[in-house]
Amino acid sequence: QECPEYRDLLEKYDCGINCPPEDASAVAAALEKLLQDSALRTQMGHNSRMMAQQRFDRKYTYPQIIAEIESFVR
Repeated sequence: QECPEYRDLLEKYDCGINCPPEDASAVAAALEKLLQDSALRTQMGHNSRMMAQQRFDRKYTYPQIIAEIESFVR
């Protein structure tokens, strides 16, 4: 969870809670926060789905990649 790209995605999409490695109390606090806030869980779930589609679903990402390549070729 120290990977900057991973942390940036969580922050950009507000789709999770990052905890320092090997910090059990931080994980427990994050779980408690999620257990107590159903609206937050719902919103983060929605945001996670949006991130997955925008960043990792080939149906969406391949046309964007092709468009970028084509813009360089022109």
